[in-house]
Amino acid sequence: MEKSNASARMLVTVTSVLAAKRWASQWRKNRKQSTLTTTSRPSQTAPKVTLQPTYHLEPKARFGEFRETLQIWMTNLLEERLMGMTYDGTASSALCRQFSDDIKSHVKTLLSNYRYKVICYVCMGEKHQQAMVISSRCLWSTERDGYATATYENSSLFCAATAYAIYRD
Repeated sequence: MEKSNASARMLVTVTSVLAAKRWASQWRKNRKQSTLTTTSRPSQTAPKVTLQPTYHLEPKARFGEFRETLQIWMTNLLEERLMGMTYDGTASSALCRQFSDDIKSHVKTLLSNYRYKVICYVCMGEKHQQAMVISSRCLWSTERDGYATATYENSSLFCAATAYAIYRD
């Protein structure tokens, strides 16, 4: 009796696998047909811009040259916008996004002629007699890449902003 149950389970398993294969092949066929029929080309195509390779493997200027000025600018930005402010949980996400966009655009203007990828991270929270540690780990070239950090805190909130600049070959 046990052998017949095992063979019945095996039969169900084999038939279900075959049914799944049939269903998957039908689904792929239908998907290909639907993507071919729904794809539309724009009436006007943008002209292709071809750029010549520059063969630069090193940046013209290192991020370290701009690091101190960027840290001072970031500290001033945080102080000027957060001075006298109390923590508001609903407004803090929009403020963090705005700080991040402002810092990113400033870094891009500093490094406008250089091939750097800019990443900004801003963290804001409420102070309630607790400690907080913000850390990051990155895999990068210490000669080409860099970061700048600024912090601000008052009696009700803290804010930490970090800008990373990673050189793109």
